Amino acid sequence: MRDIIASKRKHTYIIRTDSTINDINAFGDNIISIDNNSYELTVDNKVSISEIINSFNNNKINVIEILSKRNKLEELFMELTQE
Repeated sequence: MRDIIASKRKHTYIIRTDSTINDINAFGDNIISIDNNSYELTVDNKVSISEIINSFNNNKINVIEILSKRNKLEELFMELTQE
């Protein structure tokens, strides 16, 4: 089961920050603004939460909260049924 979950290619997080991102393009095309301080970020499964936080910190944005948009089994199901 662990191997099946590990085979998933992408993971989506909801990230809450203490301020607005002025240049959202600095994070690439895999981020969507939900509201002024909340964002949906989709990254490769190999990207760690620490890397995400460092990316925000390097852009002078403090991360308050990171949540998975869906649990990993739900995301795997969605990914497999879209192919």
